[in-house]
Amino acid sequence: EDVRVMRALVAATRSGRPGPEDRPGPGR
Repeated sequence: EDVRVMRALVAATRSGRPGPEDRPGPGR
């Protein structure tokens, strides 16, 4: 669901570089 995707994106962002305005893409 969208919730899982959002959580995955948040986790990836926190794991990589924390950016509130930068959204992690599928290749980042």
